[in-house]
Amino acid sequence: MNDQAVTDYIIDQLGHHVSRNDLIFDICQRTGLAWSQVNDLITQVEQKDRKKIALKQSPLLLIVALGILMGGLFLACGALMYFLELARADMFALDPFSLRRDFLATIRLFTGFAMIIGSLIGAGSLLRTFLK
Repeated sequence: MNDQAVTDYIIDQLGHHVSRNDLIFDICQRTGLAWSQVNDLITQVEQKDRKKIALKQSPLLLIVALGILMGGLFLACGALMYFLELARADMFALDPFSLRRDFLATIRLFTGFAMIIGSLIGAGSLLRTFLK
C-alpha cells in the first residue's frame, strides 16, 4: 500500500470508531511496518486530518448528543413541572413519602440539567472541530 492509501484507510477506520490497537495491528499486517511506526503514523494522521475524521464520526455523535439532549429536557421539564405544581398547590409536607418524592424530583432536575449541558458541550466541541 502506498502512503496515501494507508492515510485514507486510517482516516476511514478512525471515522468508523475502530479500536486503535485493532487498526495498528491491521496496518502492521498489511504493510509489514513495526507497531511503533504505525502508532506514530496514526498519531500524525489524527493530528493532521482531525477535521476529516470528525466529519466521518459526526453523524453518530450528533445523534447521541440529540438523544441525550432530549432525555435531559424530558427529565428537567418533568421535575420543573412537579415543583411548579407543588408551589402552586402549596402542598409542601414533611412526611417521609413527600420528602422522598421531592428528593427524587430534585435528582431528576439536576440530572436533566447535567445531560442538557453535557450534550450542548459535546455538540459544541464537534462544531468547533469543523470550524478549525
